[in-house]
Amino acid sequence: MAPVKPEEAEVESNQSNKSYQHIISEAIGDMGRWQAFLIFAHFTPKIVMAWCMIIISFGGAKTDWWKRTMEIDPITNETLYVNRLKDCSPLGINDSIVYDNTYTITAEWDLICGLDYIPTWIKTSQMVGVMVGAGVLGQLGDWIGRQKCSWFAFTLSVVFILIQAFSANWIMMMVCAFVVGIGLGGFLVLNSIYVLEYIGTSWRSAIGFIPFWASGVVILGGLYSLLPNWRHLCIASAITGAPFIIFMWLTPESIRWLLQHGKTEQAVEVVEKIAKHNKRAKPDLTDLKAVADQESSKLKENALKYNYMTLFKFKATRWRCPLFGFFWFTCAYSYYALTFGVSLLSGNPAANMSLMGVGEGCSLIMCWALTKKFGRKYTTVILFTCTALSSFVITIGYATKAEDSETIKTVCALVSRLFLSGAWGSLIIYTVEIFPTMLRSSAYGFVSICGRIGGIVAPQSAPLYDVAKHLPYTINGVLGGLCALGVLLLHDTATQDLQDKMDDDEEGDLKKEDTTV
Repeated sequence: MAPVKPEEAEVESNQSNKSYQHIISEAIGDMGRWQAFLIFAHFTPKIVMAWCMIIISFGGAKTDWWKRTMEIDPITNETLYVNRLKDCSPLGINDSIVYDNTYTITAEWDLICGLDYIPTWIKTSQMVGVMVGAGVLGQLGDWIGRQKCSWFAFTLSVVFILIQAFSANWIMMMVCAFVVGIGLGGFLVLNSIYVLEYIGTSWRSAIGFIPFWASGVVILGGLYSLLPNWRHLCIASAITGAPFIIFMWLTPESIRWLLQHGKTEQAVEVVEKIAKHNKRAKPDLTDLKAVADQESSKLKENALKYNYMTLFKFKATRWRCPLFGFFWFTCAYSYYALTFGVSLLSGNPAANMSLMGVGEGCSLIMCWALTKKFGRKYTTVILFTCTALSSFVITIGYATKAEDSETIKTVCALVSRLFLSGAWGSLIIYTVEIFPTMLRSSAYGFVSICGRIGGIVAPQSAPLYDVAKHLPYTINGVLGGLCALGVLLLHDTATQDLQDKMDDDEEGDLKKEDTTV
């Protein structure tokens, strides 16, 4: 065998030390015209998806109702109407039901008395769908491609939110809500991963914190004022989302995914196309091909082996996954408990929803500024801590029987959601950064499933308000405090390139399996 020349060994060493992130950024740039279109095509639909998620909080909102009895005054012979609040006794010939808000499914299908649990079931069915979508489409994203699955998920939600608008009964609406949830779950898992894999390290935080979802919440509050009928909101969501089905289809598959699955030639074509759109010189992709060729055979062989079980075979991810799963459970439970409970706050529900959206947008901007100052780790700790403290203020207000306890609850609930939104936004980027490309979709899918379990539990928290009005907020405070402590166990990732594979000292049991004859 001929000896390896020193200069050849040095070139090979330099190639192996270069990451996909570094090579791709050199070729297409950290940010350019093509990335701007990608952000528009894949992040703007978050506005529509926020509508699809939250419309049910208006359509399924609690509303007061009365049994109205028509009587004749025996003295004046005038017709009188007697209203009895939530009287479930059988209707007489002169009785009728009157609703405070006629634009709810409760009023439309008379979901009262023995049927009053159905709106909660419909909300729950949607969150179950989100969990299923996160699990199934999250895994498929690692197997068949991020872009394909993200596009399918968005299309599924847009189509079925339109069908939901024409629901003939609550059963049809529940089925549609479940399918819309499947699309939501898959989209939310894959969307951020797909886009952020194309963004350079220096731009990742800034792009990740643009408040698209929060803007959707704000717009929905205003839209509800114009279109209080939930059916009209569903139609508006479908019409707004339809063009983005085309825009998302026009974008290519993730370069990282192509390289990790041995599709080097396709990856090279995508890089050259993007470089041309960004008006950059035709890149020299020798390093990219060399690194891909060194790793492609093993990665392609193992591509379908990476699944949810694999996450617990790596030494590093077997404890990170449950920890991030708890973070996501807390964020989803608290976020949707506060969102679905907007009708229980004092003031106008539409105005409160818009205020929540404004607060969410401000929190993401604040999160971006804090990340530049303190890094990803301590920013997340600060936001979880503030979430807990603002929730505990509500508990203290009720415990001390403060005169303005309802006002305190409304203000602190909005503030708590503000900080929680920032914490979740930071956590989304943290999740993308801390798991390598080979496991990113699976890991994101796993923690998203945990989050969706929190979303399923959230609608069931309504009875807690009957036990004690502050109890749901006390639970939010305890969970937020535990998350703040848990984040302290992690390392900071804000300034690091995205990791593509596990280091040798992180492989654990999987490395042992690969070396076993």
